[in-house]
Amino acid sequence: MSGHLLKGCSSLSSVQFNDNIQSFYSGTFEDCISLTKVKIPSKVTSISSNVFRRCTSLLSLEMNEKLGY
Repeated sequence: MSGHLLKGCSSLSSVQFNDNIQSFYSGTFEDCISLTKVKIPSKVTSISSNVFRRCTSLLSLEMNEKLGY
């Protein structure tokens, strides 16, 4: 997903991903202060830094155990 794609979507509380997503770029969800839970699709191979920067309500992040953050 493009960097800063959803930056500042303050009312975004959940997202559903297409299984074809392979990467999340820096700042994709930055400042999404209502986002509480994210499940990263198993085909994702990379997550850049600051993807979830200032997501202050994020309580749960599920991802493939082989994927490092």
